[in-house]
Amino acid sequence: MKFYFVNLNSSLISKQKTMNCMTQLLRRFDLFHTTHLIRYKGEPEYKTATGGLVSIIVIALNIILFYSMGLLTINRELITYSIS
Repeated sequence: MKFYFVNLNSSLISKQKTMNCMTQLLRRFDLFHTTHLIRYKGEPEYKTATGGLVSIIVIALNIILFYSMGLLTINRELITYSIS
């Protein structure tokens, strides 16, 4: 009989690294960052993952809106009528 031991710490560390990587990625997309006179961690602006997520949603909604408006403009038909 063989026993297999699973190292739960390595799995947990891997998940934490993945979450940290995702958080850093979302922070890069933050369009609504705030600047402070007192610098936080020596950075000129403070970016958050929530701000990055909101920025991605705003950009996606703008792309969808302008794409649909473009399709409506291209598919527009000229409607004429006459009175007999």
